[in-house]
Formats: sequence, structure tokens, C-alpha cells
Amino acid sequence: MRQSVFFFLFLFNLSLSAQQLAKEYIDVVYFVGGGSYEGTILEYTYGDKVVFVNEVGDLKEFDWVDIKRVNFRLDKDRLQELSIPSRTNDQQEATSLEELDKAFIPSRKTRHQLTGAISLGRNSSSRFGPSTTIGGSFGYHLIRQVAFLNVGLGLDVSLMSQTRGENVGAGTLQLEVPIGKKKLRPFFRFETGPTYPFGSLSTEDEVSDRKITVLYHPSIGVEFAPPKDGWGSLVFDLGYRFLDSRFTVTTFTLDVVERNIQYRRLVLRGGIRF
Repeated sequence: MRQSVFFFLFLFNLSLSAQQLAKEYIDVVYFVGGGSYEGTILEYTYGDKVVFVNEVGDLKEFDWVDIKRVNFRLDKDRLQELSIPSRTNDQQEATSLEELDKAFIPSRKTRHQLTGAISLGRNSSSRFGPSTTIGGSFGYHLIRQVAFLNVGLGLDVSLMSQTRGENVGAGTLQLEVPIGKKKLRPFFRFETGPTYPFGSLSTEDEVSDRKITVLYHPSIGVEFAPPKDGWGSLVFDLGYRFLDSRFTVTTFTLDVVERNIQYRRLVLRGGIRF
């Protein structure tokens, strides 16, 4: 029984090898008057006819009296095609994963930018508390390259004083001039836009009126570009923010006070673009 199984497997492998080798050859019919025709035999009837099909699918039928002999020869073009190894399943899977990774790389021209910052500085008046204050901000912008500039539009929310709890919201325009296109890209940036104070103060004073002012924020920074075929870059900048915060408060003694605080802040900011 075991010998029969081995013999069957031997015949099966021999059949597969023969099929593979047969692909390397092409059938040829030679005519009595000279000439030949190449293709693949579909029907062979001894003493009657031979039916061929060529590479483009045309059928040809030849009478037996016109045929000198039928033979086959090695086709080098077919041999070369068969010698090119096909991709294995592992290679196909790796290629699929590479294409999947590339699919997650955004190709849009407009990028998102998320930033956070810490600020330190002095205000011009110490009437309402300490003159040296620490604050912070969070911003979101849509960035798009226009000619040689990176232009951004977004929103900025800042805590201007940790002791008095003064908050400012702003709609900002960013104009950025990048230098070079290497992985490390320095830039100059200027930011401006209208601001509006919001929130309640940490004191007993009541805010009764708020005014819109304009901020100015020049800075220098650097962008760390993503690696090849990657996405998402890191940006850092150091600058100075000029901002006047104007609002009216009513004290617990019912005194009405006009507040105009001129903030001058050294701002260190970092974020990501994607």
C-alpha cells in the first residue's frame, strides 16, 4: 500500500513538471510546399486535419494533404517569462501593508496645527496685583502654503495672569516665512488678530464691560519635518506678544474702574502640524 502511494505521488509530480515544461514550447506545422505556422494545437485528426490557435486567438484549420509534419520547438520568450519568479504570499502581504501605510499619509494642501505655550512677563501697571505674571495659551490653526508663505487662520485662548485669572480669546492670522526645505526648517512668523477678554475675575470685582483690542506677536522658530514618506511635523517658536486687555469692573464698594492692562509677554510655544 505504501509503495502504491509513493508511486502515485511520483506520477503526480512528474505530471506537474511536464505541464511546466510544456509552457516553454510552441507547436509548429510544416507544409508540403514550404513554410510553417506556429501556435497551439486544439485538434489533431490523423489523415484528416489539424486545428491551430495562435497567440492572438485566431483559429486555423489545415488539411492533412497539405501538411508535411507537425513538430514543436522551444520558445525563448516563453522561457524568459517563466523564469521571472512570481511574488510570494509574504511579499504580496508586505506590499499590501506598505500601500496601507501610504494610504494614511494625507495628501491635502491644508494642514492642521495644534500648539501650546507658556508666557512670562510684566504688565505696565501694578495697581491691580503683581506686575510679573505667568500665563499660558492653547491655539488651533489651519495652515496652507501660499506662494513662499505659510498662511494660517485659527483661534487662540490665553490665560494672561495666574493670580488674577484674566482670560483672553483671539481670532488670529499667522504669516510665516520658512527658510529652506531641509528636515530642519527655520522660519519667521508674525501673528495678529482681534482679542476679547472673557471669564470672571478671581477677585470680588464684577466685569461690566469688555472691549475688543488687537494683539501683535512676532517670533522666530524652527520646524522639524517628518521623515521620508512620513507625516506630521513639530514646530517650536520663541517670540514676544503685545496685548492690551481693556474692560470695566465694578468693585464691591460700587466703584467703577476702567482697566487697561498692557501685557508684554515672552512666549515659548510648541506644537504639531499634520
